[in-house]
Amino acid sequence: MALEIVDVAGLEVWIADPARTPAVFVDLDLRTHEAILSAVALNNCVILGGTVTPAIASQAAAQGATVLGRRADVPFDMYRPDVYTVAGIYAGFDPFFDGLARGMGSSGIGDCQG
Repeated sequence: MALEIVDVAGLEVWIADPARTPAVFVDLDLRTHEAILSAVALNNCVILGGTVTPAIASQAAAQGATVLGRRADVPFDMYRPDVYTVAGIYAGFDPFFDGLARGMGSSGIGDCQG
């Protein structure tokens, strides 16, 4: 399993390691590390949801790394490094509104009559 890097401290340790192995960078802003990353092989690395410069993206693609950016069309964090709590999943959920949004009446059993 690849090393998972979730903070700048971990990134800097990985960069400094001459025996570095492929890593998964989770939600990191790599723009400030562009110069040093240009001298590092990103072969088989994965960049999940992070921010990269065009140069880092080009380098990653040329070296066989995978870059998966964020998507604004999903209502959750696709690359969250920990699990959601029950409270977090239901935060902002309103069952009355949800039922109306699906065409159901306030009773929640639907508006169809037979």
